[in-house]
Amino acid sequence: MGVLEVALLLGGVAAVYFFNQANAAGHLVFFPGTISGIAFEGINPIVQGTILIQNTSNTAFTFNSLAASVTSNDILVGNVSNFTPVTIAPNSEGHLPIAIRLLLIGAA
Repeated sequence: MGVLEVALLLGGVAAVYFFNQANAAGHLVFFPGTISGIAFEGINPIVQGTILIQNTSNTAFTFNSLAASVTSNDILVGNVSNFTPVTIAPNSEGHLPIAIRLLLIGAA
């Protein structure tokens, strides 16, 4: 087997791997989870909770992190975050823990 054949084989393996990862992301279903607690950071409340994620593909999917803004009527009211990796097994569901940091309306 020559160098060209080995390069083509490795390229094909990499293409299949990345295709499966991208395809797995298209088979995720998200649902609201549970609220497990409320804490305060100064005067801002932090709601601890989860998001239920169902993975309907045959490939495991890992969330390395999640960060998003929370708005209401185009006003920033907080953010959602998780920086702990969570792996969702193939054809199963899992819980992604999140922290929702709320800001005082009008103070942001």
